Amino acid sequence: MTTDWSPNRFTSELDRAQPRPYYFYLDRALRGGESLLEVGCGPGRLYDFLAPRKKLDYTAADLTPEMLALLRRRHPKVRTLEVDVQEMTGIPDRAYDWVVCSDVLIHIPKPYQALEHLWRVTRGALLFVVRGTDQPGDIVDISRGHQEDESGQRFYYNVFNHAGMLDRLGGLAPAPAGIDCMREVLPEMPQARRTIPVDRTRHSVWVTGYAVLKDPGAVRWLGSGDFHFSPDHILHRLRRKLRKIAGAPHRWDMV
Repeated sequence: MTTDWSPNRFTSELDRAQPRPYYFYLDRALRGGESLLEVGCGPGRLYDFLAPRKKLDYTAADLTPEMLALLRRRHPKVRTLEVDVQEMTGIPDRAYDWVVCSDVLIHIPKPYQALEHLWRVTRGALLFVVRGTDQPGDIVDISRGHQEDESGQRFYYNVFNHAGMLDRLGGLAPAPAGIDCMREVLPEMPQARRTIPVDRTRHSVWVTGYAVLKDPGAVRWLGSGDFHFSPDHILHRLRRKLRKIAGAPHRWDMV
């Protein structure tokens, strides 16, 4: 499989991305020293955030060589894997305490096959982020029909039915010990700036994170509903509010 991200504008956009809300929940959950595989690592923004805070046995995986090159330029000692999440050949079962995968399943043709591989290689927990909706149907496919992105490939954009995803997660083997969901509104953007083909008259879209526990004894998850007085988190929320007031929210920012 080839990828949509190489070598177009998304490379530079991801390199400038701000911390995501799940960064803070993951930071609270980590004790330090756990093994963590990030699939779809991009230029390494999650590692940038976590490395000063926690000692991690971190492995970065991506399908795009340009992304891995950006990460290695910033962190030359980090282990990297060039891997297709839909196959993940060569990675043994239960290899990592944590597996993290954000905004990858929405852009591939076989997301549920990828989900099973992600579950297979974690021994503690899987944390992944997708776009969700309460509209009926298993996957609402709003890919660009008969259009091509800048690299001449189809641009997949899958939005998952929330109840259907919970059913899918409940059917994983072994069955999850627990599932936590983090849902945030995907902010509206002016049509002139919109690069994601979402018809909001038909789809109410959420940024949805799922923390799926395989072995609570191997990792801890403190829950997404607990507010915590982290100075970094408070500063981040203040910056988001100021950008919103200024009328210039980040493309992936939460409200």
